[in-house]
Amino acid sequence: MQLRPGASEILLSLSLVDSIGSSIRRLLTQAMPNRANNCIMTKAVLASPDPKYRVMTTSTKKLMIPFIVAIGGASTIWGQSAIDRLQPLVETSARRLVLAREVALAKWDTRLSVEDPIREAQVIMAAAKDGEAKGLNRTFVSNFFAAQIDANKLIQYSLLAEWHRAGRAPKHPPVSLTEDIRPRLDQIEAALIAELVETKDIRTNASCRDNTAKAVRKYLAHRHLGRLLAIALDRAMEANCCGSTAGKELKVQRTSRLPTRSE
Repeated sequence: MQLRPGASEILLSLSLVDSIGSSIRRLLTQAMPNRANNCIMTKAVLASPDPKYRVMTTSTKKLMIPFIVAIGGASTIWGQSAIDRLQPLVETSARRLVLAREVALAKWDTRLSVEDPIREAQVIMAAAKDGEAKGLNRTFVSNFFAAQIDANKLIQYSLLAEWHRAGRAPKHPPVSLTEDIRPRLDQIEAALIAELVETKDIRTNASCRDNTAKAVRKYLAHRHLGRLLAIALDRAMEANCCGSTAGKELKVQRTSRLPTRSE
């Protein structure tokens, strides 16, 4: 979606472009000192049979074009809303939830429990350490990843119950948690940390929960992911503003018990 720059960004862009234009006119004046009028001089350069003037004109155009494009790109970034900025984080969280089906199939085949406290603690601790190293609050990151795990489990429990009622799981190739799924989860978790860093300022705003809920709605509006995954995504992203209120981040007391959340 293309965003329209604000008035201040447009004025800044015009000011910078006008400054560049003045510099170009000065260069042309030096190149053709006998032309006192800049407008006449510019026309003369464009119509001049002398190749050196045409080369100079072409060079100045090449300098102008990327600068104007850069200004346009910058104004787009400045004008981006919190809802739009949250889209990559929502998408990455959804990608993690999509893997819940494969996790459930692997656990169906191996008769493993949905709960895996040891693995869950490893995931949360690794994420908290990585997030803290990148400037995030350790407790916040722990809570956020615990929510990702809870949301994933919600899908697993629902699918496994459905398959038990049917007496079988859908046909599928063998799935390995350690070799197939966990390497992909590790990549997604690193991407989540990166997106949390990019959206850190959004969580200091009192409208964080509203913006997050609207960002999820916007993401789901263009995709047919099903009711179950939509509910799970709301659960996962609710933790984006965990520990934030009235624009101030609050520290949550740490507990000494081992987390009881899984893939």
